[in-house]
Amino acid sequence: MLAAHLVPGYFSAATSQLTWSPDWSKPQRTLLWVAALGSTIVPDADVVYNTLFRGFFNHTTLWTHSIFVYLGLGLVWFLLRAWKRWPYLQTLVGLVVIGGMSHLLLD
Repeated sequence: MLAAHLVPGYFSAATSQLTWSPDWSKPQRTLLWVAALGSTIVPDADVVYNTLFRGFFNHTTLWTHSIFVYLGLGLVWFLLRAWKRWPYLQTLVGLVVIGGMSHLLLD
């Protein structure tokens, strides 16, 4: 199941590379990849939390599986895009939104 969640993150990062600035450093590019892939699996942190602290293995309604988190981040992305400011931050937030929303859709 983990591999299924990583696929949208991989493709969103790979296709967004066409818009990446050549001025962005290697650590910045690495962070974009980490954000794209990580955001697809971070929502399952609630499963780890439940297993360790609540004694059961299941998804819950923690913020990690809330559509409102990703809608809020989507609004941030939209505002950054509308203001035509901070292209690196736009890309970073956009990749996180795509990764998180794809995780929710795949669940």
